[in-house]
Amino acid sequence: MNTKIQSTVTVKRGNPNWLPGQSGNPGGLTKIAREAKRLSQGFALEALERLAYWMRSDDHKASIPACLAILDRGLGKPKEIDQEEESEAIGLSDAELLHEAIARAKAIEAGN
Repeated sequence: MNTKIQSTVTVKRGNPNWLPGQSGNPGGLTKIAREAKRLSQGFALEALERLAYWMRSDDHKASIPACLAILDRGLGKPKEIDQEEESEAIGLSDAELLHEAIARAKAIEAGN
């Protein structure tokens, strides 16, 4: 005779000592992560100088990624373009696009 026995076991997830919505790490970063962040910040200027060196390189395989890294850190990573902005940009020449990019960079630099 073949009988199946079904059991229903409810498995609770998480730490039972935490209340709903309570963080498991309310202090944020661990002590090691804070120390690693502090140490890496000490190399930031040197790293930027190295990126600038490669940015000026004639080797486009080195200069383009360095330029992108500098722009990402200085201006922030590009945001997604909405359809309206994209359709406006399609009709622009390369010179007009460059002019627009420079104008936007200056506005960001000025805090606008």
